[in-house]
Amino acid sequence: MKIFRLCIFVLSALAAGPFGGLLSPARAQSLGGKSDLADLSLEELMQIPVHAASRYAQDMSEAPASVTIVTGRDIEAYGHRTLAEILASVPGFYMSYDRSYEYAGMRGFGRPGDFNTRILVLIDGVRTNDVIYNSSGLGTDFNIDVDLIDRIEVVRGPGSVLYGTNAFFAVVNVITKTGRDIDGGRLSVSAASFDTRKGSLSYGGPLRDRGEFLVSGSYCASDGPDLYFPAFDSPATNHGIAEGLDGERFGSYFGKVRYGEWRLGLALMDRDKSRPTASYETIFGNDRDKDLDRRFTADLSYRRELSGSGEAAAHFTFQDYAYEGYYFFPSEEDGDSSLPTLDVDHIRGEWWGIEAKLSGEIFARNRVTGGIEYRDNFKIKQQNYDEGMSVVYLDSRNNTKVTGVYAQHEIRFTEGLILNTGARYDHAEPLNEGNISPRVALILKPAEGTSLKFICGEAFRSPSAFELYYTDGGFTTKGNPDLAPERIRTYEAIVTRKLSDELQGKLAIYRYEIRDLITQYLDRGDSLLQYRNVDAIEANGFEVTFLGKAIGVVEGRLSYSYADARDSASHARLSNSPRHLATLGLVTPLVHGRARAAFEAQYVGARLTLDGNTAKAYAVANLNVTAAHLLGKLDVSAGVRNLFDTRYAYPVGEEFIQDALEADGRTIRVKCTYSF
Repeated sequence: MKIFRLCIFVLSALAAGPFGGLLSPARAQSLGGKSDLADLSLEELMQIPVHAASRYAQDMSEAPASVTIVTGRDIEAYGHRTLAEILASVPGFYMSYDRSYEYAGMRGFGRPGDFNTRILVLIDGVRTNDVIYNSSGLGTDFNIDVDLIDRIEVVRGPGSVLYGTNAFFAVVNVITKTGRDIDGGRLSVSAASFDTRKGSLSYGGPLRDRGEFLVSGSYCASDGPDLYFPAFDSPATNHGIAEGLDGERFGSYFGKVRYGEWRLGLALMDRDKSRPTASYETIFGNDRDKDLDRRFTADLSYRRELSGSGEAAAHFTFQDYAYEGYYFFPSEEDGDSSLPTLDVDHIRGEWWGIEAKLSGEIFARNRVTGGIEYRDNFKIKQQNYDEGMSVVYLDSRNNTKVTGVYAQHEIRFTEGLILNTGARYDHAEPLNEGNISPRVALILKPAEGTSLKFICGEAFRSPSAFELYYTDGGFTTKGNPDLAPERIRTYEAIVTRKLSDELQGKLAIYRYEIRDLITQYLDRGDSLLQYRNVDAIEANGFEVTFLGKAIGVVEGRLSYSYADARDSASHARLSNSPRHLATLGLVTPLVHGRARAAFEAQYVGARLTLDGNTAKAYAVANLNVTAAHLLGKLDVSAGVRNLFDTRYAYPVGEEFIQDALEADGRTIRVKCTYSF
C-alpha cells in the first residue's frame, strides 16, 4: 500500500499549480490535417487528435482513456519491423513469442495459451480480430506492412462501451498512410540476420481534386536461426538442436482509394511459418510442422461532415481468415512407433459486417455519439483430420450473428470540467448471449497544461469458436460448449501535466477485477487441454511516462510500469505477469541533421511459468541509425536488436514440453528505400 500512497501523492502534486499553456482544442483538431507528422514539434505531437477513444477526433487530454500515440516517424527512427515490436515500446505492454506467433500482455496480464483475444486491433477503424480465435496477428502475421503506418492509437482500458467483444484491455487503432503521404513510388529492400531478405513496392498520389490512391505489396523470406531446446537434449533427437526449422515466408498486399466522402480499402496477408518446438507432443526435429495463415479484408466506408463538429459515417466490411496447421505425431499403428501420422487443422472463418454512426452536438456543450453494428459470422469451420482425410476427428461448422447498439454522451459543463458517459448492448445468436458495457469518465482541467481523468468501466469477451468447439479427437485438446463470457471492471485515475516547454509527464493509477476468466486448463483426469471459466483476477498498478526534448534536439521518452496481478481466491501471482516494466527511448540528430540515431532500452521483470519456475528478468537494448535523402532520393537504415546479446526466455502454454522458450539473440538489419 505504501507504493500506492506515493502514487496518490505524486498525482496530487502534478495536478497542483498553474503551468504554461497547451494548444487550444481548436488548434489540436487542426493537426489532423497535417500529412507529415515529422514536421510537428514535441508540443504538437502531444496534441495529435485521437479517434479510437470516442469514435470521433478529440484532444488527447479530453479522451476518456489513457492514450499513447506512436507515429510513423517513431517507427522509422527506432527501426521497428512488426506491430509486436512497436507495442513492446508502449508503456504497460510486454511481449511473448513461441516461435509461431507473438502475443501481447499488458498491465500484468498475459496468460500462456491465449491468442491475443483481449486486445482489439483496428486498421483505419475496422475490426481485424478473426471469428475463429478472436485474435489479430501482431508479428509477421499482421495484416499490413508497418511501413504503411502513419500512426497508432493505443487506447487503454475497457473499450467494449463502443466496440463490443475483445476490447477488454485495450483498443489498438492502426491508421495507414494516404496516397498523398507517399506521393509517388517507393521501393524498399532489406536484409537481416538468419538470411532474412525482404522487398516492398508502394505507389500513391492524388486522384483528381477530390481523392487519392495507394497500392503496396511486400514479400519477405527468412531461414531463421538454428535453435537449442534443452528438453530434447538426447542423441535420439539431435541433442535438442533444431536445424533449419524456424524459417518463414510471408507477403502482404494493400490498397485503398478515397474519392470525396467514399473510401475503399483492400488488404491481404499470406504467411507460411515452420514450427520447430514440437508443441502438442509432435515429433521433434521434423520439417513438416507448419502454421499457414491468410487474412483478407475488404472495406467500403462513407463519411460526411455535418454542421459544427458533427459527422455521419457508415462502413461495410467483408473478411476472410484461413489457417492450416500441420502436426507430425508418432504413431502406434501395428505396434511400430516409427510410423508417423500427419495431423491437419483446417480452419476457415468468413464474415461480413455493417455499421452506421452519427455524432454531433445536440445543443450547446453536449455531444452525443450513437451507432448500430451488425456482424454475420456466416462461416465458422474447424476441421481436424489425419492426412488424406483417412480419419476425421473434428468437423465443426457454426455461424453466429452479433448486433450491437451503443451511445455516448459528453457534457462540457465548463472548459475545465467534462463528463463522458456511455453504454453498449451486444446480443449474439444462436448463443442467446447479451452483454451490457458501461463507462463513466470525469475529466478535469484545473490549470492550463494539466488534465485529470477519473474513469470506471466494464468490458467483456465472448468465448471464441476455438475455445468452445475445438477438439482433436482426444489426443491433446477438447472443447467446452458451456463457456460463458468473461468480464472486467476497471477503475483508473490519470493525470497529465506539462512540466516545461520541453517536458510532459503522465501518471496513471488503475485497478481491475476480472470474473469468469476463460483460462486454458489441463484436465488431470484425461490429460487434455480445455478452456474453462475457472478464475477470478484482481490487479493494482500504475504507469509513469515522461516525454520531452533535451537541448532542443534530442527527443526522449521514459516510462516505468508496476502491476500486481493475482488470483482473487488464492492471492497467488499470475503466470507470465511481470511486476516491473521500463522503457527508455532517445533519438538524436547526426551529421547536421541529415541522419538520426535512436537508442531504445526495455526492461521486463521476472515472470512465473505455468510450472512454477521463474523466467528471469532481463533488459535488452536496440540501436538504429537512419539517413535520409542520400543522393537525393535514397533513405538508408541500419540497426541492431538485442545489442548486447542478452539471453532471456518467454513463458509458454501447456502445449509445450518446456515451460519457457529462449528468445533470439543479437540480430542485425539493413534497409534501403528509393523514392521515385
